[in-house]
Amino acid sequence: MPEKNVNWRIIMMKIAPVPIISMIVTLLIIHVYNMPTGQEYYQYMMEGVQITLPMIIYIVILQFAVATVMYIIVKTRRVRAARLGFYLITTMLSFFSLYATLYAALATLSNGDIISLVISIIFTPVLVKLIDSDNHNLRYVGFLIVCILASLSLIEYLYDTSLIFLILLLMPVMDVILVYLGPLGKSIQEIKKRRQEFGIEHTSQLESKIRDSSSIITKLTVKLDGIMLGIGDFLLYSLASMWSIELISGLLSITGLILYSIIYLALFLLSFYINIKLCLRKGYGPASPLPLVSAIAVTLLSYYLLTLK
Repeated sequence: MPEKNVNWRIIMMKIAPVPIISMIVTLLIIHVYNMPTGQEYYQYMMEGVQITLPMIIYIVILQFAVATVMYIIVKTRRVRAARLGFYLITTMLSFFSLYATLYAALATLSNGDIISLVISIIFTPVLVKLIDSDNHNLRYVGFLIVCILASLSLIEYLYDTSLIFLILLLMPVMDVILVYLGPLGKSIQEIKKRRQEFGIEHTSQLESKIRDSSSIITKLTVKLDGIMLGIGDFLLYSLASMWSIELISGLLSITGLILYSIIYLALFLLSFYINIKLCLRKGYGPASPLPLVSAIAVTLLSYYLLTLK
């Protein structure tokens, strides 16, 4: 959800850590847990294509259902429902991301599951509080932590299927449909209409002066000096970066991996810049299509070049 005045230097400085941290964390996990990479990972990915169609259909239906419920809440201006929906989404995402990641990390310890559960219960309110903050810098930190944990838990538990790959292929299409043709775009238009009614231009002012049903949308976005990105964008950026580095890492030396990461990051940021510039023309738009297409393209092209006999 872009706004008129943007500072690209600040925006890029805040976006770049998402893929960078995601790739570093993935490399550490691969090293510690000896997860499949390269051709072994690719084989797992391709073998899973035939069995994941029902899950993909489920994900599509669930996305439309959640976006529709959010639109109804915003349209009907149900304040309590909006706050409840926000806390349900952020609490579930924070808790399960923490628990899944810790459970995998502490699997070899005695009572590792109980320790994971206790730590998750303790720290979930902290993450929810960060995301719920009116300070966009704190919210940014919360988004970054939760989305990297969520992506990591998906990588850990879905590496033997093609779900991650198919999700990354499907999400750019889903993002465009939901924003331009579906309920998510209607929710954004409703919020813009609400701003005009109150004579308020900036989202930060909207949050501080009125607490209405639009909070379920505005609280799930973070302002990066001129543009608004949703928590889903952060999650997809992180997931794409982890998937990319896991597929490529087993095929390169350390020097080659550093070079690949630099190329990946440069293309990712360039595609993000072009994507947001296109969104600025309309005033809002999906922030994931071009970055995800770029991530998939550079990853698969690199893989085939590295495995070319």
